[in-house]
Amino acid sequence: MFDSFLYGYGLTLFVIENIKSLVSEKNPCKRYLDLNVFLYEFINSENHAKILRDFNSYFNLNSETNEAHDEARNFLKTQYEDILRIGFERWVSKNLYNKNNEIPKVVLIYVYFLYNYWYNLIHNEILIKGYAAKEINQIGETIKKNISYQENIFTTNFDPILDDALNSKHLHGRFIIPLLDLEQIIIPEVEENRFEYSYLFGTSGFEKAKRLNDFNNMKQNFYDLGFFFKNDLYLGHLLIFGLSFSRAEVLSESYLNENPQYENMYLAKSIDGHILLSMKKMFEDKRLTKISVTYYSENEKAYLEELFQFTEYKDKVELVDYKELFFS
Repeated sequence: MFDSFLYGYGLTLFVIENIKSLVSEKNPCKRYLDLNVFLYEFINSENHAKILRDFNSYFNLNSETNEAHDEARNFLKTQYEDILRIGFERWVSKNLYNKNNEIPKVVLIYVYFLYNYWYNLIHNEILIKGYAAKEINQIGETIKKNISYQENIFTTNFDPILDDALNSKHLHGRFIIPLLDLEQIIIPEVEENRFEYSYLFGTSGFEKAKRLNDFNNMKQNFYDLGFFFKNDLYLGHLLIFGLSFSRAEVLSESYLNENPQYENMYLAKSIDGHILLSMKKMFEDKRLTKISVTYYSENEKAYLEELFQFTEYKDKVELVDYKELFFS
């Protein structure tokens, strides 16, 4: 039994894997449950292909927007191997928010829009169907039975796949469902000439912490920020599932080797270092007593051991093979 629950994209992958076998082979969107398959087909298809015709038709794209669409799609085509190698979200963090990279602004907006569109597609064609909803609810019910404070269920996910089952609070914003227009994902200027979005990509914990603070100071309904800013939030024993605390790609291994003074700066080293920092404050305030963190492989376990050893609360962290958990 755990007191509270924080989950990442690993739980979405777990849910999708459980649903896959229930989806008819005749459903053309079944293969798009794999984001990489969707990206490959979308980026590499000819203009007359169904996947692009559906996209253009859905959003009524005109010749002007088609030009920007083609520019962004052609750029992503050159990047696909790197996306496949490190994963889509890590690729975005590495490239699109790195000020050293000269990437057209249209690509940044387009990537946000395309990711949301992908989820919108599988949501409409698969996830809201009765067989999928039943499986999602069963997983959600199993989780809730093992969480004491069900009001304290958080996610770093953008997708709302478990929102109805878990009443999840989104730390990093959320996809727009249904997605009807590009402007739905844009939060108007937060500073001169700077837009924000309904969900958060970023290079490191440093950057995410700053931008989340901006969100906390504005009126918006995309981000649930009590985890970071509610000083009386009690989490007790927190289970963290499917959150990898991935290495911040903006700090390369060679850079860390040449600058060992940064090796133990988890706020910069992990793209979710701001979460580690918030938990430090919770331990100090006795609002957090223990953390159980799942891992999927021995490599991930080794990375997490290295990451948490630099935290002030390393003795209160246990690493758990995800297969040992109650709902796995």
